[in-house]
Amino acid sequence: MKMNHKSLLRAAISLSLLLAMLTGSASFAATIGATQNVSNDPAHSIRPRVAQDPDGNLHVVWDSQDGDGPRQVRYVKGVWSGTTYSFGQSSVLAEVGQYGYALPNLAVAPNGTIVVAWSDGTLRARAWDARASQPGGQPVALGAGLAPSIEADSRNRFHIAWSGDFKAQYCVFNGTACERRETLSTEKTNRPDVAVDKDDNVHLVWDEGNQVLYKARPANGNWGATETLDTNGANLSQIAADGQGNVHVVWSKNYDIQYCRRIFGGGCAERHTIDAGSDLEPFIGATRSGNVIIAFRESNSKRIFVDVRERGVWSGPAALGPGIQIDVTQRGYVERASIAWSHDYDIQVTTITTAPPLSGTLVLNNGASLTNQPAVQARITNTSSTVATTYSLADGSDPGAPMTAFTNPALTTTFNLNVSDGRCRAHTVYGRLGNAGAISPIFSASIIYDPSVSAIAQARNPHAPFNLPLNGFTSAAVPDG
Repeated sequence: MKMNHKSLLRAAISLSLLLAMLTGSASFAATIGATQNVSNDPAHSIRPRVAQDPDGNLHVVWDSQDGDGPRQVRYVKGVWSGTTYSFGQSSVLAEVGQYGYALPNLAVAPNGTIVVAWSDGTLRARAWDARASQPGGQPVALGAGLAPSIEADSRNRFHIAWSGDFKAQYCVFNGTACERRETLSTEKTNRPDVAVDKDDNVHLVWDEGNQVLYKARPANGNWGATETLDTNGANLSQIAADGQGNVHVVWSKNYDIQYCRRIFGGGCAERHTIDAGSDLEPFIGATRSGNVIIAFRESNSKRIFVDVRERGVWSGPAALGPGIQIDVTQRGYVERASIAWSHDYDIQVTTITTAPPLSGTLVLNNGASLTNQPAVQARITNTSSTVATTYSLADGSDPGAPMTAFTNPALTTTFNLNVSDGRCRAHTVYGRLGNAGAISPIFSASIIYDPSVSAIAQARNPHAPFNLPLNGFTSAAVPDG
């Protein structure tokens, strides 16, 4: 008999969030939305998976069984209203009979194509337009196995990994068939998880025995060697990619949650341990700006906790409420993640909105044209609500990681232009802002020479150093010096 504890759940969540705000770190800038019941039916609903589309809408799948009836894969879409999601009635994607658990998963590509994969003994995938009001498409068989993980690349292909024959299986799925099909591990593989970074490099983690393993390949390239991330009881690994080129890996070990940030071709650049008690089964998601959301289960209290890494700073774990079988939106097209879990045989969903990404503007020479000076005044303004702590500038190229101290909300400095070619010419200067591990998208400003100032914009030898005398050249109003 299904029990109804909705009012108790709301009270527990409100209390836990209040305690998190009172006792949590001052750096916790993320906001946690209201919890919604998205299954909302009498069936036993378990094992949810969630994905976000490019419009910021949410897609949820789960295992469902009503009484002794056949097991089903159910799906529902939530449309973002600006403050919350509006969910309609769920629909049946697949009937799997009495097969144990379909363990469905899903992802949405940049063009809005959604793929859901599940198992009825055979792994199947189904694709349709995520903007449609109802699911479409037909299932495609991919091979034997279960527990799929899915992520899309910039070319709208889907990278699917799953357990089959106790090995990690892999497929590049184009919506109708596998373009590439491989077996990637040896034996005793558990729950492989895949992520695709901004350059379409593919990253895979899985458990084998009491260790967490990792391997990667470049876009359209071959897989590299298998690396061991942790041993001695490490398991239940998950991976997500942000929009900055990082991948974020999380796993469980000795009832703590372990975290590693890395890039393609590099090792762990950052490690972190989360300890909220007897912690198990972590799931992870990342946003475009590099914020990270980790949700996990604390087995003693039977509650779900979340820890957020914003701009490189961890908030510390906060309790969401009772529940099991968690998932986090792996890829964030917007600065908002969703967490789903099962409680009392309902599928619950809440949102985590992280601090907006850094952004900036640049003004050179107070907006005026150049005369013949090799240095200009540069004014950088932080246009986001996120505090910037560093900046970088470069003439004609990406300035790279911000390393120089920045003062909010704006900073004025003298910047030396690149005049090594000795020509009076236009310049485009590029800038970035930073805060710990977060880096803003690139911004720029261009400046030109004023050819009407004939005494300064003179014909000159393009091979002469910029700051030497003109050596007898006559004055002339020429656009490029």
